[in-house]
Amino acid sequence: MHTSFGPPDVVQVVEKPVPALRRDDVLVKVHATTVTSAECAMRRGEPRWGRVVLGLRRPRPRLRTLGLEVAGVVESAGSGVTRFRPGDQVFGFTGFSVGGHAEYVRLPAEGSLCRKPESVTFAEAAAIVDGATTALFFLRDRAGVRPGSGCWSTAPPGASAPTPSSWPSTWAPWSPPSAARRTSSW
Repeated sequence: MHTSFGPPDVVQVVEKPVPALRRDDVLVKVHATTVTSAECAMRRGEPRWGRVVLGLRRPRPRLRTLGLEVAGVVESAGSGVTRFRPGDQVFGFTGFSVGGHAEYVRLPAEGSLCRKPESVTFAEAAAIVDGATTALFFLRDRAGVRPGSGCWSTAPPGASAPTPSSWPSTWAPWSPPSAARRTSSW
């Protein structure tokens, strides 16, 4: 957690209570998380105009424990949760509630959270969240790519580039470059 803006040295390891479980939430014991460029900027208090949200002079209390992507095991589920059970391996995005750098994080069961495939490690699952959500946002929401349409990724391998190729055929907007198909001009 960090109580001031600045370089990595401002981050401290502290003991915090386990978040209280609410009716529609799950409590996840974090096994892996990420440190993204967005979180580094938040820790530094940048961009300056972002301090309206982050805190003008120091981080707001609810934003002091960073961590946007997590992978872990459901420790407990609220009484209204039917999607997950204790013991389920999950991964997802904390959204603006952050907190993924803690030992436990409380997440809405109907939020950006899903079961982790057995063939994927916790570290791999946490790492894919940022690239996948970024690719999904730009392809589906901004470019309007829909099931059955195709697009050609010219980006080098990275967090966002390989992601569309691994999406299920129910939402398969990507064609391999070898097909040399370009159905979307951006």
